[in-house]
Amino acid sequence: MGRLRMDGLRCGLVAEEPVASLIRACLARYGLQVTGIEDGNLDIALIDVDSLNADAPAVPDGIPVIRMTTRPEVLECTCGRDDVCLCRITLPFSPPGLVIRVRAALAAARHEPLAARPPATDRVVLDLCSGSGCSTCEAADTHGPATLVVGVERSPDGALEAHALARIIGYPNVAFVAADAAALPFGDGSFDEVSGEEQLGNWVRSPEALERAQAEARSVLRG
Repeated sequence: MGRLRMDGLRCGLVAEEPVASLIRACLARYGLQVTGIEDGNLDIALIDVDSLNADAPAVPDGIPVIRMTTRPEVLECTCGRDDVCLCRITLPFSPPGLVIRVRAALAAARHEPLAARPPATDRVVLDLCSGSGCSTCEAADTHGPATLVVGVERSPDGALEAHALARIIGYPNVAFVAADAAALPFGDGSFDEVSGEEQLGNWVRSPEALERAQAEARSVLRG
């Protein structure tokens, strides 16, 4: 079972439709049970502060809280392991970003052990357009601990955050590189497999850049 799985855990949710239904569907894919915030048997709470009203019940003491808002400037972030802030999600939310942030908050709150060092690797996989790191972690779950999965994210801040969140969850066999998919900083034949090519069209803005990115993906693939 992959580390992103949250089977049997319960999340109290405060959000208005249609956001609430989207969140339930997103988290249910990873086994997290989403209930009302009034449920006393919770592992985590997820609150959209823009839909919060004065009658909403308080979150039980000791339950980690992730807050969402369309106005991130109104939130004060609290930080978990490695000084990674876990509380802020702006709307409209990214489903992969929501999953990995919720899983990281649970891991930090439960003090799940971190792997001390990466294991020896037999294969290397490249994950293009890795974003929050959710797809990179999923690839690590699929390929197992003997495979190093390298995620490529255009934003340096995004790559750093994805690396930190993945480490909190306990993925020693993932790494993130800030780079443009159309100009990969890897030599020819560096990877046994490349994933995420189907996402290139969503992130590469011009046909010329898309063609370059596809050519780069082919060049770094072995054999």
